[in-house]
Amino acid sequence: VSVDSYVVLNLLREDYQFKEYEAYIESAIEIAASLIFYLNLKKQKFGFITNCIIDGEEKIIHNPISSGSEHFIKVVENLAVVQFSKEIAFEKAFDEFSSLKWGISLYVITPNVKEEMIRRFIDLFKAGHSITIFLVGARIERDLGLSSIGLQLYYTEIESGVIKILPL
Repeated sequence: VSVDSYVVLNLLREDYQFKEYEAYIESAIEIAASLIFYLNLKKQKFGFITNCIIDGEEKIIHNPISSGSEHFIKVVENLAVVQFSKEIAFEKAFDEFSSLKWGISLYVITPNVKEEMIRRFIDLFKAGHSITIFLVGARIERDLGLSSIGLQLYYTEIESGVIKILPL
């Protein structure tokens, strides 16, 4: 874990092309909440970004990097009320990263990694950021070759209340 981190959650409905998509979206939210809890527990500064519907409005929620109990509570409150997005592409969330300071860790929670996202990840990696991708969903994408370019890729699932993280 670096000094500063961002948790980036993909909630675009279209990306969850699974039979039980609602359960996978809920799992993604739980994984994000657990990661945020861990970062807060370790007294790390963290930010949070997601594409979602909140209060009936499509938007990108961006909680900038901060720390402390007020920040933690605000992010968790957002996670408690978000719904999947019907319109805002996940890639839009990365527009918020135009001026990141060097060395921030990005923890990306998504059901898939599209080609346009791989390009963004490579650019962010080259700019000095570590990127860890947690795949959530019914399909596992093993042959992305992301580890060869410095990105970390894991498959995540929740079983009996325990989050399992499997390296790919």
